[in-house]
Amino acid sequence: MTKKNIRGVFFTCLMLAMSHLSGWTQSGNNPFEILPRAEKKTQIDSNNISTSFSNPFDLIKEASGQTSATSITPKPTASKTEKKGQNSPPSVEEKYSRFLFVIMLLLLAALTLLFTIFRTIVGNVYRAFFNENLLNQLHREQPKYFVGLPYLILYIFFFFSVGLFVFLLAKHNGLEIKNSNTSSLLFFTGCIGAYYLFKHLVLRIIAYIFPLSKEVGAYSFTIMVFNIITGLLLIPFSIFLAYASSGLVSLLIHIAIGLVIASYAFRILRGFLIGSRFVMFHKFHFLLYICAVEIAPLLILLKLYLSKGGLQS
Repeated sequence: MTKKNIRGVFFTCLMLAMSHLSGWTQSGNNPFEILPRAEKKTQIDSNNISTSFSNPFDLIKEASGQTSATSITPKPTASKTEKKGQNSPPSVEEKYSRFLFVIMLLLLAALTLLFTIFRTIVGNVYRAFFNENLLNQLHREQPKYFVGLPYLILYIFFFFSVGLFVFLLAKHNGLEIKNSNTSSLLFFTGCIGAYYLFKHLVLRIIAYIFPLSKEVGAYSFTIMVFNIITGLLLIPFSIFLAYASSGLVSLLIHIAIGLVIASYAFRILRGFLIGSRFVMFHKFHFLLYICAVEIAPLLILLKLYLSKGGLQS
C-alpha cells in the first residue's frame, strides 16, 4: 500500500470520528463531562425511626413541610393512683405493728440487762416471794427510809411491764385512751406508777402517825417484792398477747389475770401475817385500809374490764 492510500484511510477514519463527536455534542451527552451524583430521595418511615443509630432528638422535615419530632415510645410510668399509694402514709395496723416490734425489742433488751447486772438481786427477790424469813432479812438490809437502787430499778421495770400488759389488754378490747400508741402506753404506765407511789405514801403516813413503823415498812417492802415478781411474770403474757392469734389471746388473758389475782391474794395474806398482832385490837382500821387501799382499786379495774366486754370476748 502506498503512502497516499494510507493517508486516505487515516483521513477517512478521522472524518468519521469527527462526525460521531459532532453528533454527541448535538445530543447534549458529553462522555468526558463529570456529572454530580443524583441525590437520593430518602423516605423516612415513622415506624422505623427508632433505630440504634438515630438520634431521638433530631427534627425531621416531612413531605408536607412541617417539622415534627421523632415519635419515641415512652417508658411505662406508674399512674397517679399508684404513686399516691406508694407515697401514702402507713396505715393504723402498720403503725401498731412497728410500735409493738420496737417496744418488744426494748423490753427484751431491758430484761437481758436486768438479769445480767442484777442476777443476785432477782434470785433473792424470787426466793423472798415464797420465804417470809428471807424477805424480812432483805428488808433489814435496806436503808432506813428508802430501798436500794437495784430494787428501785426493778420496781420501775414492774411499772412498765404492767402498763404494757394493760395497754395490750385495752387494745384487745378496743379501748382507746390516747390518740397515739406511745401516749397510751405512757398513760397506763404512769397510772400504775402513780397508784403504787400513792399507796407507799399512805403507808409512810400511817407509819408516821401510828407506832407501826417496823410492820408498815415490812409490808411496804413486801408490796415491792411481790410487784417485781408480778412484773417479771407478765412479760411472756405480754409477748403472746402482742403476736398470738385471736383465739388464743382470750385464754392468755384469763390465765394472766388469774395469776395476778392469786399473787395479790397471797400478798394480802402475807400482809395479814405481818400485822396479825394489831388486827385483834384495831379491826375497824384494818378493814378500812383493806377496803379503801387494797380491794377498791382492784374492783374498779375489774368493773372497767367487764364493762368493755373483756370476759365475754
